[in-house]
Amino acid sequence: MTTAQTTHDPDRFVCEERVVAELAADRGVILVGERGSGRTHLMRRVIQRLDDKTRRRLWVGDDVDRLMPAQAEKLVEAVKAGSVLPLLAARTRTVYPVVDELRRAGAVTRVELPALDGAATLQVAERFVGGVIDDSAVPAFVPQRGGGDLVILREALREARSSGALVSDGDGWRLAQGMPRYEELRAVIMQRSAIIAMGTDVEQTLDLICLAPGLGVDRLRSSSAAVSDGEPVSAHFLEQLESEGVIEVRDDDGELRLRMRDPVVELLLPQTLGRLRHRRLCEALVDTLAVQPSEALGSVELVTLARLSLVMGRPVDPVALTAAAELALRTSRTELAHGLASLALAHGAGSAAELILTSAESQLGRWTDALARVQALEIDELEVSQLRAREELFRLISDRLDGANPHWGLVEKTDSQASEQNPVSPVQLNTMALSDEASSAPARPAGVAEAAAVLEGERLAISAAMATLRGQLTTALSLADEAEQVLLSANADPFRARFERIFASAYDLPLDTTISRATALAAEAGARGHGGQQSLAEWMAGIVTFSSGRSAAAVVLLRRALTELARHGHVETGLLARAGLCMALAAAGRPDEAAATLAPLELVSQGQPFLEGWTKQAQAWIEASSGRREAAATMFRAAAEAHREDGLFLSSIVASVEAVRAGAGAEALEGVDTLAPLVEGRCIDVALQFARAMAALLEPGVDTSDPDGVARALALESAGEASATIGLHAYAAEAYSRASRLHAAAARSRDASSAARRADEAIRLCDTPAQLFLSEVVTSPLSSRELEVARLASTGMSNREVADVLVLSIRTVETHMLRIFRKLGIRSRSELSSSLTAATGAPAPLAEAGIGRCTTTLHHTEHKS
Repeated sequence: MTTAQTTHDPDRFVCEERVVAELAADRGVILVGERGSGRTHLMRRVIQRLDDKTRRRLWVGDDVDRLMPAQAEKLVEAVKAGSVLPLLAARTRTVYPVVDELRRAGAVTRVELPALDGAATLQVAERFVGGVIDDSAVPAFVPQRGGGDLVILREALREARSSGALVSDGDGWRLAQGMPRYEELRAVIMQRSAIIAMGTDVEQTLDLICLAPGLGVDRLRSSSAAVSDGEPVSAHFLEQLESEGVIEVRDDDGELRLRMRDPVVELLLPQTLGRLRHRRLCEALVDTLAVQPSEALGSVELVTLARLSLVMGRPVDPVALTAAAELALRTSRTELAHGLASLALAHGAGSAAELILTSAESQLGRWTDALARVQALEIDELEVSQLRAREELFRLISDRLDGANPHWGLVEKTDSQASEQNPVSPVQLNTMALSDEASSAPARPAGVAEAAAVLEGERLAISAAMATLRGQLTTALSLADEAEQVLLSANADPFRARFERIFASAYDLPLDTTISRATALAAEAGARGHGGQQSLAEWMAGIVTFSSGRSAAAVVLLRRALTELARHGHVETGLLARAGLCMALAAAGRPDEAAATLAPLELVSQGQPFLEGWTKQAQAWIEASSGRREAAATMFRAAAEAHREDGLFLSSIVASVEAVRAGAGAEALEGVDTLAPLVEGRCIDVALQFARAMAALLEPGVDTSDPDGVARALALESAGEASATIGLHAYAAEAYSRASRLHAAAARSRDASSAARRADEAIRLCDTPAQLFLSEVVTSPLSSRELEVARLASTGMSNREVADVLVLSIRTVETHMLRIFRKLGIRSRSELSSSLTAATGAPAPLAEAGIGRCTTTLHHTEHKS
């Protein structure tokens, strides 16, 4: 599932920034995009960001083609005279004389609005329904390629909800049945696509294209002839549709293939057909393809033949089923691949289908069945390439059955989970019709190399994960690159390789960068309906969010990830997510809930490689959350030792650092010096710098008021700064807080105030007020009178103006200001506002001159796009 949130498409953000910059520079903008692409929404966002002066001059035109000639002439005159600043919207591939004249005069800049990507389209869809759309329903509404008319999408969702096809179960929106059927949507599509004026023949042609996107021109014409009394669609019609921007014609090695320009229309138009018309058109397409020899059909035709035959319940060519199974395997739709390969074998398919089914069984966690299947293959009947694939599959599956290897990120579905839904459903089959992967497949279904390549890519990805947790980040990144090359060479989904690359990079980059990357990967997977992949990426985002000190936010992410990982059969990864959720709950001050969450993991982790260390680490967090610091430190050290025994050196160092935070002292770092040279990553370097500075405070006989105490304070400040820079905000808060007390003990009040302020700033970047390892929370050092003076001064008032308001002498105000600067550790008035926010928890007041209401009247030629 995905979380409904504000759409943030990076390309759209860049576009919005450019429009704002052009208008701020007193240049008009013509925003060009497809109908329904969100032009109006972006224009409204831009207007909200402009200052009052710019908004008062703004002339907003929502569709330039609706201007009458007299209006257009007046607009040009006003723009040239400088009395108005135009913000205009126009459609792609359309000529507007008024726009051309303004551009020649240098009065407007043309800005192209990029199409929304799949993740952003899904977010828009979720805003339309007011909640999360379940990953099983996503393929019914969100196209596999970017762009599309959002108005049509909104109407489809509205009709699906009102008809009961799309229902809410409290957690999200799910399909009550198969693909929704629409009664009212067709008229909306025809009107918005300007198809209605082109005639019935054109409608029929578009229906065929949408039922079989990517089909060649010749076979489309043959199909159209079968439903039009022998009269094929004319070349003139197709040329007109291309020139009008309704369809796209793609050259695929000399074969001209057709698809709709608008992917939303391509996805939804078939569901507006009446049942009899739908069947008649599908039969024409199947009949056209079925008479051809299998070897004469490319991947697109074979997949189309299999998909439409299954939808209609007709006998299916086994070669076509094998091609469809191979495509499903490459695109990480493993259950669909399993179902299609099984059907192919039932229809008499050969060894290629056996190899695909073997790979699918292995990916679903049925390793024993997969091994038995690959061993049962008759070697004498295999071609050379198939024999190599069989040997490779045997090696890879045997490797998975080795109990010493982890199954992170792998599916282990039970029989009951596998039978919950029909994998070869119309909704799942629909995912193969509308993606670019289908047309990028080899001309013939390989079904051999791909079967082994997918497993090899996953093996390399797991090896990359192990290398990361050992601290060998260079090796991990190299393995992730190799995994991606293997997968891409087979036209397979590179998700696992990309996931492991982000994971390995996480220990060398600012944490917020990793959170953004993982969140984007989750959104991308969600837009393709890959709920399992999405939950894996959300798990990573949740773990890194916890590490940054935002425990409450991590709880939300990890709880959702845990639920979805279980639903999609990620057993071992789910156990790791459970440990992470337990830690986040404990850090958020919820030890009882954390203990209840951990209980299932404690039952299975004893003596288990890779699990025991994380279980102990979670137990340590529960001890710390319950106020038992000494027990927590002991358990953190036990976790570090368990990780070390498993060879997870990076994880061992992290647990050792947690032991120091809990008060273990330098003895917790005794083994770290041996491991540190073996581990790469800036985050680990910073964590060790922090731990060593903290451990120095616990050395016997330390006098915090002597020069050594000041040196330790400076070391803690350095560690705090490094932690804040990398995004370890809880570490930064702890380091600065202790540095402040050391400075105070040495009578260095300015340094103490500065460190206290930075501790407060770090705490505010965490979302849990009570940090477990802070012995005290720094409060404002200002007296009530100093706070009054500081608040007024922060608004821009001079000392004389402050004195007048508070009825004080200027000398008294100056004295107060000197004390304020010293206590807050600042040196200029410009730092006052941010320092007050950090020191008191409340923002400094706004100057009255900066407060105002927008009274601008905008002139619109209203039309929703």
